[in-house]
Amino acid sequence: SSSSSSSSSSSISSIDLQTTRLYSNKTFITCRSPVDSFFLCQVLQDVHHHTKQIRIRWCSLVDGDENETEIDENTRFKLDYEDKLDPHTILTEMSHVLRHADKTISLTKQDIIETNMLLKKSIKGESMDITRDNNRKQPTRKRRKITSDEAA
Repeated sequence: SSSSSSSSSSSISSIDLQTTRLYSNKTFITCRSPVDSFFLCQVLQDVHHHTKQIRIRWCSLVDGDENETEIDENTRFKLDYEDKLDPHTILTEMSHVLRHADKTISLTKQDIIETNMLLKKSIKGESMDITRDNNRKQPTRKRRKITSDEAA
C-alpha cells in the first residue's frame, strides 16, 4: 500500500524549466477557459519562464453559435482582439495551425486531443490545489444544492 504516497509528487515540476523561451512570438497556444474548455490565442511576444503577463490575441469562433466545449478539427477560428494572459492558464502550444484562404484558422486533430488531455489533467490538478489555497475557508456543500432548493 505504498502506492498512495506517489500522489504527493507534482506532475509538473518546475525544476526542468530554465530561463529558456517557453513560447515564441506569433505562436498559437491553448489556455483553459472558465467553463472547463479551452480557448485558442496567439502569443504576441516571446514568453520566458519568468514572464508574468503575456500579450496575446484571442482567436474567436467564426460560427458564433458553435459550442466552445465541442471544438474539433472542423472548428474555424478568426483572430480577434488583443489582451493580456496569465501564463498559468496556458495548456500547450499548437504544433501547427491550419490557415485557410478566408484568413480563418483550424487546429489539427492531434493538437486538440493533446489539449483536451492536458485540460483534464489541469482540472484534476486544480482540485488538489484548492485545498492548499483555501484551507482557511471551510468547504460548503451549498453550491451543489442551490438549484434544487430554489426549484422547491
